[in-house]
Amino acid sequence: MLLNREERLKRKAEIKANAKVYYAAKRKEKGFVEKEKARVKAWILKNKEKNAVIQAKRRALKMNAEATMTKAEKENYANLVKIRDNATKLFGYKWSIEHIIPL
Repeated sequence: MLLNREERLKRKAEIKANAKVYYAAKRKEKGFVEKEKARVKAWILKNKEKNAVIQAKRRALKMNAEATMTKAEKENYANLVKIRDNATKLFGYKWSIEHIIPL
């Protein structure tokens, strides 16, 4: 099932609202907060690399960091876009370019 942007945003808002109601009710239960903290801590220990990425993104957003590209990087990116478009035409399915620039 493919959703357009508006449908995805609407669904995301619904999920967020449902989660807010759920966790508000759960917080009233005895011991829930401690269990939740333990669950999160265990996840962080198990997924150190993912957590590092999440924290880096959070810090970047907090500092309003912007990725800037040099002229050479812009030219390289333009060439990659051309290669991607040609590959899409040649192979018949959509290719993509990794768009994340490390901070």
